[in-house]
Amino acid sequence: MQSEFTTEQAAKILGQTIGVLKMWRLRDLCRYGGNGSRLAYSWIEILKMGAALSLNGMGVNLSRAFKMVEDRHAHQLFASIVVGEKWPDRALFAVFDPERQGEFRQSVIARFDTSPAAMFSSPVDHDIPSEGYLIVNLSAIGRRRLKDIENFVSAGGDK
Repeated sequence: MQSEFTTEQAAKILGQTIGVLKMWRLRDLCRYGGNGSRLAYSWIEILKMGAALSLNGMGVNLSRAFKMVEDRHAHQLFASIVVGEKWPDRALFAVFDPERQGEFRQSVIARFDTSPAAMFSSPVDHDIPSEGYLIVNLSAIGRRRLKDIENFVSAGGDK
């Protein structure tokens, strides 16, 4: 089984260009692939980049999306998906903060079947109410992104 991917292969799996991945590194959005002239991306790194792209497609700032997929709970979830462990679905629960131009006031990763009210039951010291919640099934995103990698590998990749 293929254990790592070149920048060109990672870009194809993600539906991006090599230039986009390079720009992410230059802007310090993500530092995946190691260091040096020949970058090699792992399965979990590609899965995390894909998850960040999915969150970005849902309106989350790309920089914030990369921070969310780097959360230790998200990392554990994505690692379990890559190795095939069966976990109850996990979700990202986030509350938008209108005072900070669409940024999140709080975000939590928990079981998908948890009530949003339970996630954010502690009082928030803001006079302005939140604009809304974002609830995303990170497990489903991770499984879909893993399938993208598996399809690429089973098709022979880019040898």
